[in-house]
Amino acid sequence: EKLEQRFTMVKWSDEQKLQYISIHLQDDAQRWWTQASSVIKTWSSFIEAVTQAFGSTKAQHLAFEKLK
Repeated sequence: EKLEQRFTMVKWSDEQKLQYISIHLQDDAQRWWTQASSVIKTWSSFIEAVTQAFGSTKAQHLAFEKLK
């Protein structure tokens, strides 16, 4: 949620959000992104895909918290 708030504050485009996320992912998430990035072009698509790939919203929240 905090990451979403930051993105809203700075008014980043989907492309900017995805670029930011791509440099902060690690391990399994980075490997997943390397394969998925060619088809994920919007922030909402990323949120949906990462939730499907890695589980619940809680797990997603914990992953985003590590990006701080």
